[in-house]
Amino acid sequence: MSTKRPGRNRGRDLITTAEIARDYGLSVRTILRAAQSGELPYAQKLPGLRGAYVFDPGTVALWARQNGRLLKAAS
Repeated sequence: MSTKRPGRNRGRDLITTAEIARDYGLSVRTILRAAQSGELPYAQKLPGLRGAYVFDPGTVALWARQNGRLLKAAS
């Protein structure tokens, strides 16, 4: 996974909970609860007890559409 920050998802395959929260105007905790409950499928959980969840942007967009959430900021 690349660590590039400028230009959302440009050159990246996966996004983080913080990026989803920022882009969709939700809290990180809301994203984590959705991932842990299986409501929002995640691509991978990184190793460790507190390993981060990472997500496929297309899956997140579909989840957001199905739940009536719209992007807060334009891409």
